[in-house]
Amino acid sequence: LVRSEIDEALKIRQTTTALDALALRGKQALSEKLFKLGEVRGTFLKFSENTEKAFYQTLPFPIAVVYRKIVNAPNSTQRFSLLIELFEVIVRFIVLVLLADYLNSPKEAESVIQEIPDIGRLSAPSLGDWVSLFNSLSHHYMSTDSRPFLKEIKDFKFDRYARTLREFVNIRNDSLRGHGSTQTEAEYEIKFQEHSPKLYKLIDDLGFLANYRLVKTGLMEKHGDFFKISVQNLMGDYPHFTSDHVLLRTHLDQ
Repeated sequence: LVRSEIDEALKIRQTTTALDALALRGKQALSEKLFKLGEVRGTFLKFSENTEKAFYQTLPFPIAVVYRKIVNAPNSTQRFSLLIELFEVIVRFIVLVLLADYLNSPKEAESVIQEIPDIGRLSAPSLGDWVSLFNSLSHHYMSTDSRPFLKEIKDFKFDRYARTLREFVNIRNDSLRGHGSTQTEAEYEIKFQEHSPKLYKLIDDLGFLANYRLVKTGLMEKHGDFFKISVQNLMGDYPHFTSDHVLLRTHLDQ
């Protein structure tokens, strides 16, 4: 193992040891201090908050914000509505990244439309249009020798989710006609419990998004042989994003 791999292994070992100790402390509290749980509640809340914060930081802010809203939703109707919104946000985000990447390739406008006709339907796209473009762009990268910006897309199992994508469009149309609720609170709770695991599994499989940073660029200045660009990190669900700088060898068009 190289040094970096040894360091990573040690960090993982430290984390798993800490988790084991925390779990043991929780079990002892439940069996021995059932009426004094306040003593350990703070430790578990702090761990939970840190874990949740770290999870949201792996997601671009449009996805993280809606994900957090689901957790804090006051009732099943809103929770289910936000689940559909989360689906829409995920599809649109991936489409916009793939579309920007695709359109940056040296292609004539006519050939772009011929190659992926769904692009021509983006003037007033419905959820079904976004899903169609999601499928078209992903299959384009899977079936060609092109090198997408999101390189993991080429190995993503889109066929596994074809049914889920169609299903979410249908349940959105059937359950939230006119962007309003049409069913009872109990019915929405059942629907949420039925469909949320499928969407959360999709998010898990899109975990490669944590390998990228969504940023908003600011001022750029020459810095030796590089260009130094101020950025805001648009990751997580916070209203105030952290600032940073990135160095590029080439000038960035703004």
